[in-house]
Amino acid sequence: MKRKCRSCGNYFLEDGSGRCPYCGAQGTPGQAGHKKGGNGFWGTDAATYVLMPVILLVIVIGALGWHQYQKMKLEQQRIALQEKEEQEYWERKQYAEMEQEFEQASQAAASSKSEAERAAREASEWEQAQPAIREQELENHLPEKYTAEFEQWSIEADGMHLTAIAAGRIDTSYISYYLNPGEECIFLDFEAEVFDREAFEENGPNVPVVTVGQQQARELFIPHIDLLKDEGFVLFDTEKLRKQDFAAGQRVYAVPAGTVEFMLRYHGRDGSMHAHRLFA
Repeated sequence: MKRKCRSCGNYFLEDGSGRCPYCGAQGTPGQAGHKKGGNGFWGTDAATYVLMPVILLVIVIGALGWHQYQKMKLEQQRIALQEKEEQEYWERKQYAEMEQEFEQASQAAASSKSEAERAAREASEWEQAQPAIREQELENHLPEKYTAEFEQWSIEADGMHLTAIAAGRIDTSYISYYLNPGEECIFLDFEAEVFDREAFEENGPNVPVVTVGQQQARELFIPHIDLLKDEGFVLFDTEKLRKQDFAAGQRVYAVPAGTVEFMLRYHGRDGSMHAHRLFA
């Protein structure tokens, strides 16, 4: 005789044991003595209701863990890529800076070489020009007719040799218009040569002065010397030595008439002081 299992719904032939050969249920569900055979609690419907949420929870937790793992992995990859890009950026920047520094150093070296060549060329041109300048300046000395017997006086100051070559009186009528009553005119013939260009440029030249007693003689400048240029007078200008090594010419002074003793002084800008007594 066939019976239907109320647990699994299958039909089976009754063998007298009352056990379903398909699910192992014993007896008829809902009757006394009914139980699932062989599996205890895990063979019941209650087990299904307990296991399903657990399984779902495990699946959800696993999925969340996998998602978190993938997210962390992607973040690590992003950070590694960013660090790589930053490293490449700084390497490119350092290379560009090194390249720029090398270019600047090359330009500086080329400029320095060019500057050195230019300075050497100018120095050579300067040296070649000095002999002709010296010959031209020597022509500025007065002819002997103006000079009296005179002991030359030479000093070294401000990086130059300064020499008083000659002295004398000027009695031409057209210079007398520039003299005060009781004055007469004298001149001193100078030449100067730079021997230390650096000291000369640092200190700069001064001009010699003449004193009579305690009074400084009045000096007559370019307008008055221009009146004497036909006689061969040329202003002695130490500023010319900034462009050449040698200069010559005269300084003209108004002194009390009849003075026979003068003092020639030079106050060096380097702190030196020089004096020489002159006799007319």
